[in-house]
Amino acid sequence: MNRWRKMGKWFTVAGLLVTMALTLGLTGCQKSAKQYSGKITIGSETVNESAILANIAKVLIEANTNIKVEVVSGFNDSEALLHKALLANQIQIHPSWTGTQLTGILEYNGPKMSREQTWEYVKNEYEKRFNLTWTKPFGFNDTYVLFVKQDTATKYNLKKQSDLASMAKDWVVACDNSWGERELDGYPGWKKAYGITFKKVAPMDYSLIYKAVDSGEAQIGVGYATDSRMKKMNFVPLEDDKGFAYPYDGAYVVRQDLLKQYPKLQGILEEVAGKIDDMTMSDLNAQFDIDQKDPEVIAKDFLKKIGLIK
Repeated sequence: MNRWRKMGKWFTVAGLLVTMALTLGLTGCQKSAKQYSGKITIGSETVNESAILANIAKVLIEANTNIKVEVVSGFNDSEALLHKALLANQIQIHPSWTGTQLTGILEYNGPKMSREQTWEYVKNEYEKRFNLTWTKPFGFNDTYVLFVKQDTATKYNLKKQSDLASMAKDWVVACDNSWGERELDGYPGWKKAYGITFKKVAPMDYSLIYKAVDSGEAQIGVGYATDSRMKKMNFVPLEDDKGFAYPYDGAYVVRQDLLKQYPKLQGILEEVAGKIDDMTMSDLNAQFDIDQKDPEVIAKDFLKKIGLIK
């Protein structure tokens, strides 16, 4: 009996030793992020927000790994071009907005969803269709906003978008190159929701919209909620009293094969999830638009401020 008891104790100790060895072995096989090496290319549009967010990803990755990151920003304000480059593996990451891809790349035409539902839908569809995925959102909602000059708002007592009914037939609206055609969250859908038709829709490069309204070339503009120029140029955003605008949560779109190669990369990118609200993004955009700071400098200063890098 004593011999078998001793044998049982020996097997117990041996089993523990084997378990410890296996655990240590598996841990050793999992690379820490600092052991990651190679090169990643991040794509961005030339506009403020896209360039800043791309550089935030660059700084985070380089601070936590030994991967060399290049930001390529010559995509001429085109999400479609970024999507093609991502599919072709010319870039591996780019910042985007849920509403942009919901009605653009995914051509969604169903019932309106909440912010959370929109992100889940876009993420799941990207994984199924393209082998791409989305990180958790940054926290801001960069949706479309209709705005006018302060003196125009005062003259016509404009506070909400439905107030445009009596004068829209004589007005030109300046918008980006997609809002005028987007059925779900652009002018065709807006016109149906509000029962209002403008004299003319003038699509143009986004950077020209604010100048067009300021000069009187257009009486109203369609901008983005986090654009710093709204406040800087004393424009008045009109309340979306019919709740027409779709959610535009910002997040990173990433190739899934990249995350298989570098499993800890998603966690690194999501260090900023929920940490950039509308006001914060607007302030960062102001540093780009008004102070004309380099986007990488803006990214580093922000990440230092919130304690993610030293």
